[in-house]
Amino acid sequence: MEESRFGRYRLLGELGAGGMGQVYRAYDTEKNRVVALKVLPPGLAHDPVYRTRFRREAQAAARLNEPHVIPIHDYGEIEGRLFLDMRLVEGVDLASRLATDGPLSAMVAVSVVTQVAAALDAAHRAGLVHRDVKPSNILTTTDDFAYLIDFGIARSGDDTSVTTGGAAVGTFTYMAPERLEHGDCDGRADVYSLACVLFECLTGSKPFSGASVERQIAAHISAPPPRPSAERGSIPAAFDSVTAGGMAKDPGARFPSAGALAAAARAALTGEEAPTAPVVANGAPAQSNPPRTTEYTDPPRSAETVVSVRFAEPDPARRSLRALVWAASMAVAAIVAVTLVTGLLRQPDNHSSSAAPHSASALTSATKSAPTGTPGPTSPVPILSTPITPVTENGLSDYIRQYYQLLPGNTLGTWWWLTVRYQGVLGGYDAYRNYWGTVDSVTVRDVSADVSELTVTYRLTLHFTDGRSQTETRRAQVVALGGGYLIDSSETVS
Repeated sequence: MEESRFGRYRLLGELGAGGMGQVYRAYDTEKNRVVALKVLPPGLAHDPVYRTRFRREAQAAARLNEPHVIPIHDYGEIEGRLFLDMRLVEGVDLASRLATDGPLSAMVAVSVVTQVAAALDAAHRAGLVHRDVKPSNILTTTDDFAYLIDFGIARSGDDTSVTTGGAAVGTFTYMAPERLEHGDCDGRADVYSLACVLFECLTGSKPFSGASVERQIAAHISAPPPRPSAERGSIPAAFDSVTAGGMAKDPGARFPSAGALAAAARAALTGEEAPTAPVVANGAPAQSNPPRTTEYTDPPRSAETVVSVRFAEPDPARRSLRALVWAASMAVAAIVAVTLVTGLLRQPDNHSSSAAPHSASALTSATKSAPTGTPGPTSPVPILSTPITPVTENGLSDYIRQYYQLLPGNTLGTWWWLTVRYQGVLGGYDAYRNYWGTVDSVTVRDVSADVSELTVTYRLTLHFTDGRSQTETRRAQVVALGGGYLIDSSETVS
């Protein structure tokens, strides 16, 4: 590759560099536009498995139609090197901004995290896991519009190695425990990283500021989540439960989606009172792999006219994951003595700001004009979800059975089985919890599903605490999202 040319691109200057290649400000001579051009190392183009995965993930990322994801214009191979052609955005990366200006105001921090969460939820629905959510991969414009960049396309989804140049320490600083222990991850690893970013936005400090990589790894594996209010006294204590719910060690105890984390952060900002979440149910660890809630999205904004992007300096450490995890285990034995305590599931304190429905019909009838975004609990109890590949009658039926098996005792967990729209229909979490507090037991019979319509019909019998019983036939409308199902309505049928 010549210094100033790369195929049809004229290179105008380097914007950033690291072990995964270089990013240039470049002029596309065919399309007559200035772009951000990421050119990957030559060695990656010779791995057939990587090439296949790169193309699949590049195609998926290019199809993402979310305003907080920088669009990919083109991708391919030139002169034996893989490349990505992306929109060039005028802005500054969040790492540089925090280093220069210090912590963000709580309002701006929540706004940025909410926008990034929308990008992550869109990616997760498309089957993409970012794997490297950190401030240097978040660009913000002068009006605080945020973009999430670099969707892990430069690494295969099952690659457990993190020996890649500058990405190593930056990744470890925000890396979920499961990635450090066994390398496997899903979208909840991104939720963990986003919670770390929220902490840093609020406090100006990294969540675990160990002087060595080994100490950081040990802290992610064993240390309790840090509390923003303890780091910076002006931060409302309500944010402590948000970071705790996002940085839970067990993936199944975290918020089920980035959007749910953002919703909890918005509730903490506005002073909404909401219960915290236990991490176990019935004395045993809660099931992992919860379904995802629908995501918050901002209206699209024009960003076609761009000038430049500033990138933070790449992180220097280059070590293999196996060596680092071994070192971390030694560090844990030497410097960390934290006992992770789990408790039995308990219901949150009763406090209600809205009236409870008085019948199953009033509670569960949905309308298309229902409000969205109703604040709920600050952290969800994880629940058992049925995989949706492929969607089957048994899968849909079992999902509804599982939902009612947890009721009425686990309203906090089942609240996250519902879409945000349907949560609004029910009048918020307090109304939902108060209604189920009047129910002693639930029986579900004659369950049948229609895969083509994503509906489940069943006979529901409610036994109330005052001795009454009520039986009716109901039909639930289910939504299939990237990692599970959510219930979008439930209404009586004749």
